[in-house]
Amino acid sequence: MNISFSFQTTMGDFKLDVTATTAAPITGIFGPSGCGKSSLLHLIAGLRRADSGFLEVDGETLYNSQQRIMVPPHRRRVAVVFQESRLFPHMSVAENLRYGLKGLRPAQQRFSYDEIVRWLDLGELLKKSTPQLSGGESQRIALARALLSSPRILLLDEPMASLDRGHTRRILPLLRQIQEQTSIPMLHVSHDLGELLQLTEHLLVLRQGQVVGHDSFLELLIRPDVLNLIHDLGLLNVIKMEVIATDGSMGITRLRPLDDPTSQQLWSGPPADSREIRLFAGIRPEDIALVRHPVEGSSIQNQIWGKVSKVITAGHRVLVVVETSVRLLAEITPQAALNMNLQPGQDIYCLFKAHALRYL
Repeated sequence: MNISFSFQTTMGDFKLDVTATTAAPITGIFGPSGCGKSSLLHLIAGLRRADSGFLEVDGETLYNSQQRIMVPPHRRRVAVVFQESRLFPHMSVAENLRYGLKGLRPAQQRFSYDEIVRWLDLGELLKKSTPQLSGGESQRIALARALLSSPRILLLDEPMASLDRGHTRRILPLLRQIQEQTSIPMLHVSHDLGELLQLTEHLLVLRQGQVVGHDSFLELLIRPDVLNLIHDLGLLNVIKMEVIATDGSMGITRLRPLDDPTSQQLWSGPPADSREIRLFAGIRPEDIALVRHPVEGSSIQNQIWGKVSKVITAGHRVLVVVETSVRLLAEITPQAALNMNLQPGQDIYCLFKAHALRYL
C-alpha cells in the first residue's frame, strides 16, 4: 500500500513541513522530542487539519487543501494507538473492544471479535474491569480495539513509552505478528531507536518539523547530518538472537544470530527471563573494537570475523560497517581509521565484551 502525504501547518511557534511516500510494511518515525512525530500521525488520522497539503492512500485522496477535500476521521479507516491507552473507563473491557466494531458494515469487517480475543490472548482480561488493567494490559486492549475497527492503516504513537521492559517485550512481537498476518501497514512513532529496529529498517527521520531522512537505516547513516542526529539520540546495533545455553553459576549465556544458525556463537550475560529462547540484543557501536587478526589471551570473549563494507566519516566520527553473519556498525576515531587504512572488502574482527551485548 502506498501512503503519500505532504503537510504544511503552523501550531503556535512550531512549523511542520513534511513530505514523504512510503510503501514499507512498517515505517518507523524517529526524531527528538518536539520534532513533530505525533503531530504527523494526527494529520494522517484526520485528528488535526493542516494549513495546506495532501494525503493519498493507494491513489485515494483523503485530504487535499487545494481541492478542498477533507475526509473525516471516522471515514478514513485509520486507527491510532496512543501512548496512553485511552480506553473508556465507564465501559467494560468487552464493551471497549466492541466499540472498535462500531459503524462497520459486515463487508468492511476484517476480523471477528472472537478471532481478535483468541489471537491476542485476551480471554482472562475480559473478566476485569477497565480500571483494573495494568499498563501493558490496557495497551493490548487498545491495540485489539484498533484492529477490530478493520483499519487499512495502523498508527502507533509511542505505545511503549509508558510500559516497563517486560510489557514491551510482549507487545513488540505482537506488532510484528499482526503486520505479517494482516498486511496492515503501520507507522510507528518512537524516540527509542532500538525499539524501532526490532520492527523495521525503514525509517522516516524528523528534526524541527522537517524530514531530514527517509530510507533504510543503513542508507540514512551514509548522510553525515542524519548520522549525527541518530547518534545523538542513541545509535545501536540490534540483533535477533537465539539462546543456545545459559550457565547460571558462571552468569553467562551462549547465543547465535537467529537468521544464521550456522554463524559463530556469541557470549552475553543471562537474560532477565530464563525462559526466553528468542530475543533481541543490542550493542553500541562505540563498544566494538576492530582488529586485523584474532586476539589470543584476552578477556574479550566475542571476536567475530567479517568484512568491511563501508567506512562512513561524519566530522570527528567514523562509522565502519562490517558484514559478519549479521551487519555490525563499529565507531572508531579518525586517527584509528587512518592508522588501519580501512577499505571495503578487507577482513576484520569485531571485538566486544560479553556484557556489552544487552538485551532489549
